[in-house]
Amino acid sequence: MNNVAYTSRWYRIRGQMVYVYKAAVHHLQGVFWCFKLADRDPVEGFRTRKAAIAYARRYLAS
Repeated sequence: MNNVAYTSRWYRIRGQMVYVYKAAVHHLQGVFWCFKLADRDPVEGFRTRKAAIAYARRYLAS
């Protein structure tokens, strides 16, 4: 990873708070964007923050 600062943020999506962050994902052997809902396990492995947020929206819509 280079010296770019990655910001973690809370987003309100469909009335729920979703934490989007960048972390090392060992089973994927790299650093990826992830999201975590308050009462569920994290969902990992997105190349971009935008992709993680879009998937969180679809996840909460179902």
